[in-house]
Amino acid sequence: MAAIPLDQASELRRLMQAARPSGPAVLRRARVIAVASGKGGVGKTNCAVNLSLCLAQRGRSVLLVDADLGTANADLLLRLDARYNLGHVLSGQRTLDEVVVGVPIHQRGAARQPAASKLSVIVGASGLADASNLSDEQRDRLIDGLTRAEGSADVIIIDCGAGVSSNVTGFACWADDVLIVTTPEPTAITDAYALIKVLSQQRSKATLHLTVNQVVHGREGRQVSERLAEVSARFLGTSVHPAGSIPEDPAIPQAVRERSAVVLRYPACPASAALAALAKRFDAGPPAGRPQGTFFRRIMGLFN
Repeated sequence: MAAIPLDQASELRRLMQAARPSGPAVLRRARVIAVASGKGGVGKTNCAVNLSLCLAQRGRSVLLVDADLGTANADLLLRLDARYNLGHVLSGQRTLDEVVVGVPIHQRGAARQPAASKLSVIVGASGLADASNLSDEQRDRLIDGLTRAEGSADVIIIDCGAGVSSNVTGFACWADDVLIVTTPEPTAITDAYALIKVLSQQRSKATLHLTVNQVVHGREGRQVSERLAEVSARFLGTSVHPAGSIPEDPAIPQAVRERSAVVLRYPACPASAALAALAKRFDAGPPAGRPQGTFFRRIMGLFN
């Protein structure tokens, strides 16, 4: 890893000190889940949005961060028209707190009555120039804001970009969990393995999970998961935990065309049932044996 200039390291330590509570109260420890994929077009953002909604429906306070800076589009599935987005945070024009948008959660056919939303979203900055690699200052500004968010959220879900850029691996390496989304297509499987390999080489401490999207039947999803888990264990010495599969379901593209999340628009469809089961897997708090302290403090350990 490249050496960090002394002045930058000092500033990072200052941010860490500022993030610490001044009184006896301790910041709540949010579980951080990075959703990533080896290639685009496998349904990663759809999975991140619907997983966030399912966890919120289970009573969790969820913050969804659309960190897919090149092609951010989580807001489209939630019909959000946000005035500010992540680009304003990275440029220093707004703080992370100022760009958070609350999302009312109404299932199709359910009574539309006002209620406190348990899902908040930080809208991404689609088409941001040089999005593949943030500067140190931009990354520090974002992580500082995420630290503060940990005080009010049970779960932070980060919708990472596709591929193996430093932005993707930077968040993935220091999350509690990485949910890798793939499909049964050979190219998608190959690229998912490439992402697992990079995370292994970077000594990621996150627990890796794999979900297979767009499967024709459950057996197909199990075969892909078992194959990738076996190859990762044999050649990389890395454990990958199968996290089920999501069936190919016409309700998903239909919901996208309607600018809606499938679990809200078509809650009884097979894909929604699979996504609800996926949320249940992650609704158990941070895994045993994971490092304590906030997401930001774990990253800060790199500079001490």
